[in-house]
Amino acid sequence: MPNRAILTRGIAASMLLVLAGCDDFTRFRHEQYLCPMNPYGIGEIIINSSKKGDTAKMLTINGEKTLTIQDSSQKEINLVADDLFIHANRETGSLKLIRKNRFHTMQCEVSIFTM
Repeated sequence: MPNRAILTRGIAASMLLVLAGCDDFTRFRHEQYLCPMNPYGIGEIIINSSKKGDTAKMLTINGEKTLTIQDSSQKEINLVADDLFIHANRETGSLKLIRKNRFHTMQCEVSIFTM
């Protein structure tokens, strides 16, 4: 019997080490950018899944728009909707917006909730 207890403890310890090494072991992620008044009327951008081709929500003074994720990394994410291109720094919350030939930068407050 003592060998079985040692084996069980060894397996449990191994599993804890494996799980401790998993940085992306999340079931849910909610990334939110709260933006101040701006010429584009963007109030909030919500990203629940950040894989290429997934969608995000943008809340504006004119309602809700769907954004498509064009490219994503740990530090940056690129979003597109109609004629609007948004490059967001995921660490600082700074956004670069391009619509037709107009360029605008703004600083938003970024919050990330994971579970």
